[in-house]
Amino acid sequence: MSKAYSASKYITLFSLVILLFPHDNFAQDSLGTSFKKGRVLLSLSSSTDAINFYDQDLKSPVQGVQTGFDLKTDAHFFLRDNFSVGGRLEMNKKSIDNLIATNQEYFKMSVVFRRYLTKMSNGGIYPEALLTYGRNFVESSYLQQPTPINQSFEGNIFGGGLGVGFTYLVKQHFGIDIGLNYNIYRLSGENTDKILNTVEHSEYTELHVSFRVGFVILLHDRKN
Repeated sequence: MSKAYSASKYITLFSLVILLFPHDNFAQDSLGTSFKKGRVLLSLSSSTDAINFYDQDLKSPVQGVQTGFDLKTDAHFFLRDNFSVGGRLEMNKKSIDNLIATNQEYFKMSVVFRRYLTKMSNGGIYPEALLTYGRNFVESSYLQQPTPINQSFEGNIFGGGLGVGFTYLVKQHFGIDIGLNYNIYRLSGENTDKILNTVEHSEYTELHVSFRVGFVILLHDRKN
């Protein structure tokens, strides 16, 4: 958990400094920027995540770090030159089959605030901030004696995060995007033990450090 926490401090500090810097110090006019008012940026990306857990009931970190992949779709609308408000949908489904077989699915919906900092006609660097809601479903089973396990968890995801990234347009309408994000999620839901026939409320925190790579399409009239 210490590595993720250490990386998160640098990402958070850098993003906050850029987001809170006076707007007049950056180009917000139409000269030289691809990200003009009224344009729409669409993207499809995947990320690899390093995930640490903190159990609210045990009041301690859960041992071990989980890694995984997910799929993201974005739509960003530019309210003004170089500043956009958009949405992000994330989906993940995976299975881990070792001593304990685990199946997990989740989806997340985020509001994304992004601001590009350069006048480059073919791209730019940006910080972004996210507010997130989602649902998480997990099933775990180990049916061998003497201690069989058959549990499921279903709950809500609340949280958000900060990130930095870079968009590069290879052509006027197409390009690539890379980003680094740090997110904190609070999961709250019901943990069902199907062997003991019990249901308990559970809460825990997830810390995500993720690296994202994807493709983008910039929609606009050539005159705009």
